[in-house]
Amino acid sequence: TMLWTSKHAWCFKEPVDPVKHQAPGYYDKVKNPQDLQSIRNRVEANEYNTPLEVDRDLDTMVQNAHEYNGPDHDVTKSAVALQALWK
Repeated sequence: TMLWTSKHAWCFKEPVDPVKHQAPGYYDKVKNPQDLQSIRNRVEANEYNTPLEVDRDLDTMVQNAHEYNGPDHDVTKSAVALQALWK
């Protein structure tokens, strides 16, 4: 809930749609996409065995944002802020 309601969650609440989110080639560049909705769904379905597995998926979400957008992009900065909030 804390991550979902954060002001930094704005671009991570659903899987990336390359057209809707103006992210051409996203799935060419990002091979293991992660977003808060997918992570939340896995939490609610008890698919994670440990909090470290959630950490791994959040880390991947941050890496994806960095890889696709670069380090100085607002999306990447929001991902890093969410990661800090989680940790």
